[in-house]
Amino acid sequence: MNIVTTILVLIAVVNGIFAITLVRDLAKNKDSVMKEPGNPIVMAITEFFMFLLSTFGISDFAIGAAIYPKSKWVSDEKLLERLIHNVLFQFFVMALSYISVIEVDLTTLLVAIFAQVLGAYISPRYVVKLPVNTIKKFVATGLIIAGGLIVAGKVGLYPAWRNCNRPFRF
Repeated sequence: MNIVTTILVLIAVVNGIFAITLVRDLAKNKDSVMKEPGNPIVMAITEFFMFLLSTFGISDFAIGAAIYPKSKWVSDEKLLERLIHNVLFQFFVMALSYISVIEVDLTTLLVAIFAQVLGAYISPRYVVKLPVNTIKKFVATGLIIAGGLIVAGKVGLYPAWRNCNRPFRF
């Protein structure tokens, strides 16, 4: 089994475990889930367009961060949690779709995976304890940095996606 197949299997296993955990949690907390504000049909249509725009490079995280609080679908305290849960399955499908097609150096890929996993396990323990305004500032700062890196890549000041097949260097 080559490394790409191994990574695909690991991605499928981890996301399968997450899906099972999510379904169990939803079943256990069915009453509170049904009390969530928002029309499910309107939310589904909105999220369809959010993820459609994300295929063109427009951040669904940024769109969700703007839409959800304004529409009162989620409180500020639960915004980050909702956004993360929204993108998990999308990332799973994209990873399975693109990993065998996109050429990325193994070291670069492993560093990105490690950073993502580490952040997913460590940050929730701290983020839930932060005040809402601090969380908003972190999200805004992250989106501004991401936007800056995208613009820098487009104007040639920073390596764009087409250069990701070179080894990652510390």
